[in-house]
Amino acid sequence: MISKLYTYSLGRTLCFTVVTLFILSASSCEKQLDIKSSHLATEERQWNSLTDTRSALFGTYALFKAALSDNNAHWLWSELREGDFVAYSRSDLKAIHNGELTTSFPLMEQLKNWRRFYAVINSANLFIERAPEVFEKDRLYTEQNLKMDIAQARIRLFLHGAHLGRCSFNYFFS
Repeated sequence: MISKLYTYSLGRTLCFTVVTLFILSASSCEKQLDIKSSHLATEERQWNSLTDTRSALFGTYALFKAALSDNNAHWLWSELREGDFVAYSRSDLKAIHNGELTTSFPLMEQLKNWRRFYAVINSANLFIERAPEVFEKDRLYTEQNLKMDIAQARIRLFLHGAHLGRCSFNYFFS
């Protein structure tokens, strides 16, 4: 009796396995893998409308703010370095004030990483390059909007000056 049940159970399992393998091999998931997500941001979808240019410009500003607020870089590279403020208790801040930028303080090592600034420069350059395409596609994006947005994206010039270590506002506006 046990051998009949065992044989019946084994035959049933084998039959189920064969049917499952047949169904899996007969159906294909290729079509499911080729579906493009509507939530994916691609370059083709990005530069089509006025709202796309606004989001790209706001993204550039957000990157700019993040780069300048990291370690209070806006203060360290401008007011402190130019002498508007003086540091009395911290050696790393004294080194920045005195122009000793090659010292090996942890703060100095973090400030030597220009990756955030280059991200802003790249974003602004991409905006200046691609925004005219939107002007051609979307009639709501006027020539005046294009000129104003490109002027705002030119903040990368400020960052080029900051990268050279001349982040004083006097340098840019004199």
